[in-house]
Amino acid sequence: MSEVPERTASGSKKPEERASKRARIEEPAGEGRSSTAPAGVSDPSHEDERNQDGPNQRNLNRNTSQDLRKRLTHIEEGQTVLLELPSGNIKPVTMLAGASINLGKFGSFEADDLIGLPYGLTYEIDDHNENDTGGTSKGKGKGKARSGRLRAVVNATLSELQETDATNEFINDENASQALNHLDIRALKEAGKTGEDIIKIVTESNSSFSQKTVYAQDKFVKRKAQKHLKLFTPLTPSAHNVTTWNFLKNADRVRNLRADSLAQMLSMAEVRAGGKYLVVDALGGLLTGAIIERVGADGRVILLNDNDSPPTLELMTTLNLRQATVDNVLRSLNWAQAEESWSLPELPTEIETLQRDGQPVNTREKSKIKRRRATFAMIAETRREFFEGDFDALLIASDYEPFSIFSRLVPRLAGSASIVVHSCFLQPLMDAHARMRLKPEYLNISVSEPWLRRYQVYPGRMHPEMNTSATGGYLLHAIRVLPEEDP
Repeated sequence: MSEVPERTASGSKKPEERASKRARIEEPAGEGRSSTAPAGVSDPSHEDERNQDGPNQRNLNRNTSQDLRKRLTHIEEGQTVLLELPSGNIKPVTMLAGASINLGKFGSFEADDLIGLPYGLTYEIDDHNENDTGGTSKGKGKGKARSGRLRAVVNATLSELQETDATNEFINDENASQALNHLDIRALKEAGKTGEDIIKIVTESNSSFSQKTVYAQDKFVKRKAQKHLKLFTPLTPSAHNVTTWNFLKNADRVRNLRADSLAQMLSMAEVRAGGKYLVVDALGGLLTGAIIERVGADGRVILLNDNDSPPTLELMTTLNLRQATVDNVLRSLNWAQAEESWSLPELPTEIETLQRDGQPVNTREKSKIKRRRATFAMIAETRREFFEGDFDALLIASDYEPFSIFSRLVPRLAGSASIVVHSCFLQPLMDAHARMRLKPEYLNISVSEPWLRRYQVYPGRMHPEMNTSATGGYLLHAIRVLPEEDP
């Protein structure tokens, strides 16, 4: 049984080792399926086809920088798009041609109307039409959702607000200043009034609105817009936005990795195009995807994991990275395959003359063997790169005990390479820090806690927001020093 890093939730417990000495390569369930690799991981069955024209063929298939940036500028069909709603919540949707996107009380729209439009703009769902022809209806009968048309909304900027002599000194914080109640507002909606009309009526009926400062008035209008306007903003599928969405949705799922914590990890490791990096990622591919996003189409990322088959990396798919980029950059090994004593299973060398029980094997069996051979060839090539070493950094976001990973992977790092570890607990990093100080191969060892707080900024004034996240985890950083060679 091969030794694997020790897994611990708080640095005190170490469960059983889970790596298998031999890797099992999963076969496809059906004959018509041609790929054994999951989404986000290179398909080894086509590796020979990509490289058969020469060693530089892979370079010819690289995406240009313009292609890499396109996923952050315009919405494409089939992409997963994060929609920021007026309530502040973020909803992921898949842009499928002909599909209808339902945002609940904020309305629905056709995906075709959003495909091809730029990210970052705010769109309003306009489902109001006097002739009842402004949208398309899905289904027959009453109660069926009507898809509205989209129109871009230009938000007012602070420079457009004119300062007045009004103050908030004489405002009474009570509902008596508002002449309309919820029944009146419901009647306005039933009468066909648009969201902008309702906001205008509510503002005019508020007796204390004129006594507010221009900035308080702006806040008031924005709060009403969140209630009555059917707005949404498509967010770019960047590592920052995807990390923020997952952190707000379920911080435990990403081990309290906040967007600023991820940014510090990439900066400490000096992740850049053309670099070679070792990654231990237990965040569903979020860390791996962020590294590939910064590396682009030029570099190498080897992902170490405890799966016998390639990992699914479900969160990395939200980044909408182009498959060609992932195939060129990403490789994966499990902990058993990272051992020098591990060996590949033997496969028949002559496929065409292969027989089983005295009978020639069918085409399906031959295809399976060819795919397994391509998979084993990729594993062998990845192991060769891994044992050659000279990697630029090691990045870890996992529940393994950090120091047990160092003994396996640090010898593969180049001199002056960075080691960066993220943990949602402080104690495992402090234990690793104490043990690393006793080793001369580690330099400039530090443990830090990222701090992030949003500020509200207006001309001539600013103050922090009242609420903020408690923690974004902790970071351990060190530099590897090559041992002195014996004379």
